[in-house]
Amino acid sequence: MITSDPTNTLSSWNNTSPICRWAGVRCDRRDRVSTLDLHGLELTGSISPHIANLSSLRFLYLQDNHFTGPIPGQIGSLTRLRVLNSSSNHLQGTIPPNLSACVNLKAVDLSVNTISGTIPTTLWMLSKLQVLNLAQNQLTGPIPTSIGNLSSLNTLNLGTNTLSGPIPRELGHLKTLQQLQLSINNLTGTVPPSLYNLSSLVSFALASNDLYGEVPSDIGFRLPKLLAFHNCFNQFTGTIPPSLHNLTKIQSIRMSHNYLVGSVPPGLDKLHDLTMYNIGFNQIASDAASAIKGQHRMVSYAELYKATEGFDSNNHVGAGSFGSVYKGILRDGMEVAIKVLNLATSGASKSFAAECEALRNVRHRNLVKLVTLCSSLDFANNDFRALVYEFMSNGSLEDWIRGRKRREDGAGLSVVARLEIAIDVAGAVDYLHSDCEPSVVHCDLKPSNVLLDAGMCAKVADFGLARLLLNKASVQDSVTSTHRIKGSIGYIPPEYGFGGKPSTQGDVYSYGVMLLELVTGKSPTDESFVGGLSLVKWVRAAFPDRAAEVIDTELDVTNVIRSGACTISPEKQLMCLVSMIRIALCCVLESPETRSSMRDVLHQLESIKEALVKKPQIVV
Repeated sequence: MITSDPTNTLSSWNNTSPICRWAGVRCDRRDRVSTLDLHGLELTGSISPHIANLSSLRFLYLQDNHFTGPIPGQIGSLTRLRVLNSSSNHLQGTIPPNLSACVNLKAVDLSVNTISGTIPTTLWMLSKLQVLNLAQNQLTGPIPTSIGNLSSLNTLNLGTNTLSGPIPRELGHLKTLQQLQLSINNLTGTVPPSLYNLSSLVSFALASNDLYGEVPSDIGFRLPKLLAFHNCFNQFTGTIPPSLHNLTKIQSIRMSHNYLVGSVPPGLDKLHDLTMYNIGFNQIASDAASAIKGQHRMVSYAELYKATEGFDSNNHVGAGSFGSVYKGILRDGMEVAIKVLNLATSGASKSFAAECEALRNVRHRNLVKLVTLCSSLDFANNDFRALVYEFMSNGSLEDWIRGRKRREDGAGLSVVARLEIAIDVAGAVDYLHSDCEPSVVHCDLKPSNVLLDAGMCAKVADFGLARLLLNKASVQDSVTSTHRIKGSIGYIPPEYGFGGKPSTQGDVYSYGVMLLELVTGKSPTDESFVGGLSLVKWVRAAFPDRAAEVIDTELDVTNVIRSGACTISPEKQLMCLVSMIRIALCCVLESPETRSSMRDVLHQLESIKEALVKKPQIVV
């Protein structure tokens, strides 16, 4: 029963047109409804028990709406149903036990709701099930041992619930399992040895439980396909498995907040796909982190001089608070950006040390990679400091917003590109805030500090100011002076002007301003903002009724656009931009305590993208 249809998509649902021509409805050859796809339409209401009348229904997609109430038990009558996806709604109640009557189900996704109660033991009668996602609900009780009956399962996500008890050893019977997500529950005991024999596992997540024991030393050989291994925030003991070096494709290792001892085994620094690595808050040798993240080879002044053709002005690509940036080519042929510090500038030396320290301890695909550094003397025997980064061929986000950079066809940033950039930056900042110990506060988020590579992947740069402000806070206890952050006026959170210390909430504010700039095309220092008017106030005054009036005039949202194989209507483009504004306004609230967290921002943006760019539906 639908009570609100803001996009008016269901206007075709009337008595004057055949049901098989209704929006979201597809029929089989006998004109019986086989697919109902209403995902991402911002619909409000509940799931009607009359859905049981669609006896030939095979695919049901209700995700990314605002449905409330329970999942009707009558859904068990849909014996031909193969895919059920009602994720990202506000559904309540329990999982209907008679869902097991849908014997042809191959994919069930009820994640991101408020479903409570225990997991029905009858669910494990669905022998054809390949995907089961019940994450981010309020499920309680144990994981039923009968889970071992799901012999076809390749994805099991029970994360972010309040499940308790031990992990059943029967999970080890699921030989086709590729994704196992049990993080953020109240699971206890040891990890059954049988789980380490699931050789098809690609993702293995046990974080934030109450598990203990040792990780097998040969895990890297027993689970050779792993791309992600997360067991942080538990009570694991022993050492970091030396066989991890065999996981040549692994991208993420999170083992922090345990009781691990020893040192980092050799070979992990050769894992070139590893973009997230965290072993903090253990009893690892103090130099362990540097064994992987801190060993940047030093380069000589002479090599940088040659790489930039004598720091020729033709290779000068920009300037920052503490120096200039040159494009260069190292002797191995690698194209790099060389940030040369002006040591005569107050704070430049501290900035150099700060940036080295910050980048030594962070690693993420959306952070600009530090390739090498130089701390030497120039040809005149003067001190010389330089940081050498990967070269970002598409310049800064500021260049694109201002129209200084465009695509080959003359086009600027599309709605999809802007959303993806916002997600990239949010991912990087969330990593700095939530996955680094201690948390890193950037303090200078702005479009000129967001760089774009050849594939338009956004990466956050310039970490010198962040640590400089944090260090100053320890001796001065405030940042009342803004002379250190010149050029960032407009992005500074209001509390910094009243002596507030740098904080993650301050970064959220700066990100919110940047997100508003990304949507509106207007800088917070635009000359039109006078007499107390600011970018934030201007947008807030227009939202939501006149939100379309503040969208960047460079964006034409009146035509259908394509993103890969997806077609995106003008209505969806506008909804996306309005949603981005809503998120930004939650970031720039006056009170730091009321602002969103970067993790919430990231999840919301990812949900918007999922609704905007319709992915191919599961066909099994």
